Amino acid sequence: MTIDITKVNSARINERVDFLGIITGIQQPQTKLKTGVFVCKSCLKVHELPQNIFENGYRQPIACHECGGKKFELMTDRSTFTEIQFIEVGKPDSVKHVKVCFIDSEEIVDEDVLGKQKHIFGKVVLIENKNKFETVVVCQMWR
Repeated sequence: MTIDITKVNSARINERVDFLGIITGIQQPQTKLKTGVFVCKSCLKVHELPQNIFENGYRQPIACHECGGKKFELMTDRSTFTEIQFIEVGKPDSVKHVKVCFIDSEEIVDEDVLGKQKHIFGKVVLIENKNKFETVVVCQMWR
């Protein structure tokens, strides 16, 4: 059931929603580290560490489980990456805007959709970025 864009908020965390909105802003796609594979520079032990794709940068292991070493190198050839892109969706008669995220989308959202109305289907999630929380809809489909 389609809901009003003003009802897309933190009260709907982990719910699937669909709503209509006007595309008001588009960010460039970004490549993000999904799972980092790190090698300890002391003993060459390999560590895998899942990453938060919504954070800037990446986390590396605190210490090696094998030798206690604290210096690591990211092995980009064995790590996994993903593409994310954010858009802003609004409503003409409201100041309410919803941030929508596309993850590994087959299509890049470009400026030709600015100002157009789209029907968004996705899941509401809460992301933390720089010690503040933000409600975002992870888009699964739009038309």
